[in-house]
Amino acid sequence: MTQASVRPTDKDIERVVTQYADTLYRLCLVIIRNEADAADAVQDTFYKYITRSPSFREPEHEKAWLLRVATNISKNYRRFALMHSHVDIETIYDLHREQPEYRLMEALSKLSQDYRAVIHLHYYEGYTTNEIASILGISQATALKRLERGRTQIRKMLEEG
Repeated sequence: MTQASVRPTDKDIERVVTQYADTLYRLCLVIIRNEADAADAVQDTFYKYITRSPSFREPEHEKAWLLRVATNISKNYRRFALMHSHVDIETIYDLHREQPEYRLMEALSKLSQDYRAVIHLHYYEGYTTNEIASILGISQATALKRLERGRTQIRKMLEEG
């Protein structure tokens, strides 16, 4: 199957991605049943192709190798998901739709990632702005400003209804 490893050229990588991305994605999606994880599995497959640098005698061997790697990676993703159960964020919102804080959670979800992270860390996890700055790798002044702007945006959303 594989012979000596030779670093693939940019042209080789582009060809492989163009030629096999859709096929690998469909395979991963069937195994994993989650679009985001399937896309990650395809990226991981191409990463292994680049870092392992296999060379193949025939194009069919290349395709078979990629499919095998994608299958193994997808099985690992699936196994991880089964061992580490999680709940989709929409399901959480649906469970709380009737509770008074639902509007607040809905408004929070509409904020940009920067504001959402700071507000969540401060109000839900109890971190100080200094601690938030350290966690997010930003200055304390930036954390304070994001907290202020996030609160203002949430207040505005809640007032508008």
